[in-house]
Order: sequence, then structure tokens, then C-alpha cells
Amino acid sequence: MPRTSKTRTPAEKVAKPAALKKTRAKTAFKTGYVALVGRPNTGKSTLLNALLGQKVAIVSDKPQTTRISILGIKTTAKGQTVFVDNPGIHKPLHSMNKRMMNFVYSSLETSDVVCLLLDATEKFGHGDEFVLETLRKVKTPVFLLINKVDIVRKDKVLPIIDRYKDLFPFREIIPISALTGINLDVLERLLTEVLPEAPKLYSDEEISDQSERFLFAEIVREKILKYVTEELPFVTAVYIETIEKKEQAVRDCPRSGTVPQEHRSRRGRRRPGPPSG
Repeated sequence: MPRTSKTRTPAEKVAKPAALKKTRAKTAFKTGYVALVGRPNTGKSTLLNALLGQKVAIVSDKPQTTRISILGIKTTAKGQTVFVDNPGIHKPLHSMNKRMMNFVYSSLETSDVVCLLLDATEKFGHGDEFVLETLRKVKTPVFLLINKVDIVRKDKVLPIIDRYKDLFPFREIIPISALTGINLDVLERLLTEVLPEAPKLYSDEEISDQSERFLFAEIVREKILKYVTEELPFVTAVYIETIEKKEQAVRDCPRSGTVPQEHRSRRGRRRPGPPSG
């Protein structure tokens, strides 16, 4: 009996469910948490802003600008990636540093993927050894992102790759530039492949878990870090007291805020002073 276009062999009938299953796998929605970690000033906050296409984390050349974990949510047709920007990994010597590192440890424990950011312009040191030692306890996939490749020669990047691939079993090693966007599309594609199949955790409109009041306070603190140098206390904080609602404004604006100051006591110890307006 000759075969027609409607006639299928037994093998073809068996192959159809497998083909459907493959199609479903390709269109499966992926959702998960991605921890952005690294030493201070490696570009974690810059990367978060670049991936989201808008600013949710402040950026400064001062170390330890990020003091808590900040979520940035990116939703596409293929999945929802929740990026977690963390304080820089360092040996905690004071109570504030210990609290900052607790955010890092919590993020490492709860994330589906970890992205370690490395500054390509900096030499390998004891701080990098401490970071790798911290990551050895992680059971989830770890990506190494060699940042700032836009300002170093290619022959300087290859030795970094060779060194790190022998120090830790990274799932992926990707040279990137958070500032110019080099290879960020590659990073997002590989992250989506690794994330688990799961429904959305946040609505399509959400881009961060932080309140508007917090974001305003962070923007003010960013300006303080930029323009104040020698007088700047390490524990500078900003509190937004009131937010003025304007009907014709594109967005609400902070009306008043408080910057708590520190005063040095007679014994030379630093203690919090009264807030000033």
C-alpha cells in the first residue's frame, strides 16, 4: 500500500509525543533568584541597573555603598529573573559589617544562581581568596563575570580566565562590561537556561521590592557620597520624612529628609549625634 501524506508509520506515531515534549521544553517559563556578589566596587549595582534598563540601586566609587540586599525584577516572555544586588564580600570586623555580610550569606543560600563579579583592572589578592572561600559552601551554579573588559586589553583578560577556571568550578565564565553592555545579552540567555521552570513571583509591572521612600533616600545618599569626601562618616544614612504629591509631576518628589550625623566624643570614640534637618 503506497504511503500518502496522511499515512504515518508506527515510528512517526511514537515520535510525535516526544516532539511535543521538546516544544514544551523550549517554551517553558523560567523563574528564579540570581545573587550578584563580589568584592566591593566590582560593579554589582551598575550591572543590576543595566540589566533592568533603569536605576534601582545607587552607584558610588566609595566602598560598601550597598548595605542591604536590593531586588531588581526583570520579566520577559521567557521568564522572570529576580536579581539580588548584595553588599561587597569582605571580612567583617564591626557590627555593621557583620550585618552586611549576613545579607550576602542569606542571598547565597536562597538564590538559584550566583554571579561572582570580578574587576578586570584589579590584581588578584587576599580579598579574592576570601571571596572564593566563601563561595565554596555554595551548592548552586556559579557564574564568573569578568567586569570592565571595555577598559582592558583582551590579552589581559585571558590570563584572568585561565587563573580562575583552575581555582573554582564555575558553570560559566563571561567577560562583560556592565557600563557599556558588552555580553549582557549572552549573560541573560545563559541565566534563563539555568533557572528552574516556575511561575512568576512578581507582577510584570514590579521592578524592585523596595519602597518609593527607600529609593528616594538612596538617591540622596548617592549625591552625598559623590560630593562629600573628608567629612563623610562611614555610617551616613538618609531618612525621607515627607513626600510631596504633585498632580502634574512625572513622579512624586521628596519634600524633606534627615541625615543623621556622628560626633566624636572626648575619648575619641564615635557616637551617634542628634539628627539635623
